[in-house]
Amino acid sequence: MCEYGNVKILNHPNITNSFTGKHKTPYIDSCIYDEIKYLNDKGVKTWGCCCGHGIDIPHCLISDYSAGICEDLGYNAHEFSEEHTKMGILEIYLNGDKFIK
Repeated sequence: MCEYGNVKILNHPNITNSFTGKHKTPYIDSCIYDEIKYLNDKGVKTWGCCCGHGIDIPHCLISDYSAGICEDLGYNAHEFSEEHTKMGILEIYLNGDKFIK
């Protein structure tokens, strides 16, 4: 687990700003950095992610067209909220310590 607030920058074309829909260079919680990079390298378009900071389950918002890729990789894409689903955004839970490349 990261020291909450310890982040890395991941510049990848499959990461998008949730608000503008444009590419951005995000700050990724360091403890999930490798997993997010792996997902992006496999073609998953991510919209936002969080390690949970010891309070919540680590998760990531993805474009709905990435759901099939995620399922092939062993993730279960599900609805985050009705509003997000209407925008084509789903959620996956991250594997954290169980993440295997």
